[in-house]
Amino acid sequence: MKRKIGRNEPCPCGSGEKYKRCCEGRAPVDFGLPEDLKTGTFLDDYFALFQMIALYGNMLTTRKDADGKQLKREHKDFEKRFRPGAPGSVPDSLHMGWTYLDLRFGSSGETVCERFITSQLLKNLVEPGPLLVRQLSRSYCGFYEVKEILNDRLLLEELCTGTEWSMRCTDEAIDCCASVGDVWYVRLVGEPDECYHFMTPQIFPHESKEDFERTMQARKEVVREFQAGTGASEEDLFRECCKASVPYWAEYLVHAPVDEASPPADNATTLPRMPEMQNTDGEPLRFCKSYYSITQKEGLAEKLSSVRNFDFDDRNRMWIWSTKGNRRFKSWPSTSLGSLSIHESHVVAETNSVARALKLKNKRLRGGFSRHLSYERIEVRDFETLPPPSKEEQERFEREQQELMSNPEVREALRQQAEDYYHHDWMTQKIPVLGSRTPPQAAKTRKGREQLEALLAGLERDQKARGDEPYQVDVDGLRRKLGLTEH
Repeated sequence: MKRKIGRNEPCPCGSGEKYKRCCEGRAPVDFGLPEDLKTGTFLDDYFALFQMIALYGNMLTTRKDADGKQLKREHKDFEKRFRPGAPGSVPDSLHMGWTYLDLRFGSSGETVCERFITSQLLKNLVEPGPLLVRQLSRSYCGFYEVKEILNDRLLLEELCTGTEWSMRCTDEAIDCCASVGDVWYVRLVGEPDECYHFMTPQIFPHESKEDFERTMQARKEVVREFQAGTGASEEDLFRECCKASVPYWAEYLVHAPVDEASPPADNATTLPRMPEMQNTDGEPLRFCKSYYSITQKEGLAEKLSSVRNFDFDDRNRMWIWSTKGNRRFKSWPSTSLGSLSIHESHVVAETNSVARALKLKNKRLRGGFSRHLSYERIEVRDFETLPPPSKEEQERFEREQQELMSNPEVREALRQQAEDYYHHDWMTQKIPVLGSRTPPQAAKTRKGREQLEALLAGLERDQKARGDEPYQVDVDGLRRKLGLTEH
């Protein structure tokens, strides 16, 4: 996967020096695996490439800048909190994967692997090297149910998405522990039809499935909150949720009765309670419904629409309460705080924390609403206690979605929404992977144009993968607008 390195190119050892001033003439850096660890599959290449990425990440920590210091600090903090590799703690493979493939740091908000992809070092590789690096970058730790055990592979079903993964068996010590119905927490690399485990799996009994699934769905909603307005697909939202959740699950694993690649006792009640989840304001997640009785309906809708940061959603017939920016994630343009809807005799406000419900009651709906509304009660539930949708509810939802997506007017509206976002809003946003520059600013330099092309190529692949989904954008039109005329 390597090509000959030019003398004026960056040295692959990660020193930052030119090759001719560093390792030229020395013994070449060997990123291969020892013979006794090789599997004869692409897994060997993934491990060799991961060593290169880790070396590049270590080079970043030696830089005298804020980004390198933050990366080093985050790496050490994880070690201090979770003692990876120690008995009864998390595996080293979880820690290393998180550090180099998941952790977003610095002003660009990129991972080490994403920085590696945009560096000169990636150009020292020939295919399939770059493809495998991108697959490593897109990988994440997730929960999977073992559905079937075959001679040379395991068939896994991903919790929350239902995606089926075919995992090649490469480690007899781990694969022999698999039982149908078990739930694995593991990082898979590759594609669903051909993948490998890239972390020592943590194995749980089947009884834990609903708890994990419910908690992941709730965490996904937190990610959706601070990705509002970015146009991120459901697949990207779920991937970012899994990447951002690694410390959360590490906290759980250090208290869970599991050994590496060894299932716990069958009694599901031995599993500890999930650690408390928070929204992006740092408030405990609680599903809140606040009820306000309507004392005067005339003029109520107009009054709600006049409140700053209350925007009416015509399709869902509700007001979305939002605010600009995000307390934790400075790059996100807005934060959704809750929703309000008018029913026959009540206004129902829904939020994901008690603090937001109280802010709505004591500030937003006071004073000017005294003639229209009277506070009645609040219902609060933990996300963990919310029942999963029934089979009938799920089928009805899917049926309604299919009917909606078959409507030509809805499809055209979604297509136009995508075009409007990418041709206007996206063009003015500072994109982390572009070095916190806007796309037109990035298009002014050679490196920026390469980064843009990689970004647009990824968008193009994602749209093709989503097939007939209407939320699509004319990528070639974006290339023309940005002056990427070679395409």
